[in-house]
Amino acid sequence: FLIGLFIAAAAAGASVSAEENGKMALRVLLRRLNVGQHMDIKTGSLYLLTGENGTEMLLQPDTQISVELRENRMVVFLNSASLSFGKTVALNRCGAGGQDAGLYLMNASGLYPGNLMLTVEDGKIRPVMSLAVEDYLLGVVPYEMNDSFPTEALKAQAVCARTYAVRHMNRTRDYDVVD
Repeated sequence: FLIGLFIAAAAAGASVSAEENGKMALRVLLRRLNVGQHMDIKTGSLYLLTGENGTEMLLQPDTQISVELRENRMVVFLNSASLSFGKTVALNRCGAGGQDAGLYLMNASGLYPGNLMLTVEDGKIRPVMSLAVEDYLLGVVPYEMNDSFPTEALKAQAVCARTYAVRHMNRTRDYDVVD
């Protein structure tokens, strides 16, 4: 069963990034998740999991994995199998997906659309989500203002949030904004 999950990237199909779709990609450090040495992830769509050591796994929709930090390296657990992926793990969405195109992270509510990069920092797993600015706005505007505000106020908030996000894009760091 698991042998079928280990495939070459070419066989998995191209992963989808916001930049490849002609949209600006924003990288968000997911600090509010307060990740320590363990992280549970469930796929909402097809994802390619890649480690710095070249190990790859194609994850089908509704696949649950756990990532644990052991001896400063990330180990991914799927069912009863475990694989060491090194200090960097990337989860890149394959194809356009559908309504559930994204990831469900830990005990957080909601879907996280986009690609996820996990790195090791200070003995903890550090998650950075890369997604289109417009997808970011779909999450941040309702978080900052609920739908009881007048439509024009919500539009103004969207403009402010977009301006903030774009202005903070900095390719010299591995993230642009903090959640």
